[in-house]
Amino acid sequence: MTLPEKVYVVDHHRLVRQLDTSFPRAAFAGATLDRLFTGGDFDALDPAVADRILRFNRELLDCDCDARPYCGHPEEKLCRWILEERLDGRSPEAIVDAMRVTYHLYAYPADVVNFLDDAIRRLDALADLAEVNGDDAQARLAADLGHGLERGNHPS
Repeated sequence: MTLPEKVYVVDHHRLVRQLDTSFPRAAFAGATLDRLFTGGDFDALDPAVADRILRFNRELLDCDCDARPYCGHPEEKLCRWILEERLDGRSPEAIVDAMRVTYHLYAYPADVVNFLDDAIRRLDALADLAEVNGDDAQARLAADLGHGLERGNHPS
């Protein structure tokens, strides 16, 4: 299971009641994307919540794919956002808090830790492969990004 499959809508039950509709708690489930993130009437919602949902729509669902929002780009954009948050020095707990405030979504900190650990392991493997292939620049870049994710800062 990937991290986007473990990202959920904050206050799901309250939103279901306020919007008088049903949709899954998982943020990237098809029915959730249909109901919450592809437009709709959010007058019944607190303005701050509606703003967060609209921000998700604007920042993560914005692509030109015919299959939008089911093309996988929203999940990729969220993953990039999480990686950038980590490189900006945020802890997994702070990333979860920022996700809540920014997009009205949440994940468990342990799932964010697992996602980051997996990214670091993949970067280490990429660095090893690049080194074997004699691509020192790519090996260094992958290694630097992996170390940046470990330390929580942008590579120098």
